[in-house]
Amino acid sequence: MSLIVVLYAALGFVAGVIVNLLADYLPARRYHLLAKANPFGSQSIVPPIPPFLPRRADGSGSRWPIPQWSGLVAALSGAAVFEPRRRMRHVLAEVGLALAFALIAAQYGTERSLPFLLFYAAVFALVIIIDVEYRWILFETIWPAALVALAEAAFMPRVSLDNAVQGGLYGFAILFGLYLLGLVFARAMSAVTGRRVGRTVLGFGDVLMATLSGLILGWQGLGPALFIMVITGAVAALLFIANKLIRARRYRMYSAIPYGPYIVIGTAVMLYLPWLGGEMVWRFLSRL
Repeated sequence: MSLIVVLYAALGFVAGVIVNLLADYLPARRYHLLAKANPFGSQSIVPPIPPFLPRRADGSGSRWPIPQWSGLVAALSGAAVFEPRRRMRHVLAEVGLALAFALIAAQYGTERSLPFLLFYAAVFALVIIIDVEYRWILFETIWPAALVALAEAAFMPRVSLDNAVQGGLYGFAILFGLYLLGLVFARAMSAVTGRRVGRTVLGFGDVLMATLSGLILGWQGLGPALFIMVITGAVAALLFIANKLIRARRYRMYSAIPYGPYIVIGTAVMLYLPWLGGEMVWRFLSRL
């Protein structure tokens, strides 16, 4: 069993490398497409289509050797493969997914749904990284995972297909309603204060992530997941405000806070530790 867990840890490390490459490529590709589609911008300032695999910045454009596609290997070898501000993220994602895959394999190694559970962990990591760094939850990260969740529900039902579809619809409806309320709130604050509020409470990417959460968990698991999302998001927002007040002595109203990670946290808790998630929600509600 220990050897199998080690093998899954190695698989998680490879998944971390792939997640990091996607987290670098997909936002850069979106920047390219947005700049290219901008009718008011000169085509001369459109950034080039980014390469998916890391290439040397010495003008040759040659690819780095395969081992150095890993942030950890690149750091240990002293190779400047990735941007300085992304290097630590590369290492943490690779090590974190290696540990996550090992723990998931140790807990669910005999379950038929194990490949799906590992896949979702990689998707969750990708969503969190991009949302924290760019404030985006990209459609390209959601639709493949949604198809996988539907395939799991259809052929290896950890959650029945009807349950999964209901969960996806509920997740979309609930977060889309909150998204619309955020737009109304932004318009109202703009009218009251005379200042444009460019950011809403939730972005449409959060709606997509909640839809995926419902597809993965089913409608019965979605409720506790969203409850955990609200609690962890509120705590994080308070800590963010307190940190701004302590460090900068001021806080700018309506500062954007990525909410995707808290949807992921709620989903992950109910997916991998449902007994813990249910207990957390029950204890909190019992104290109200």
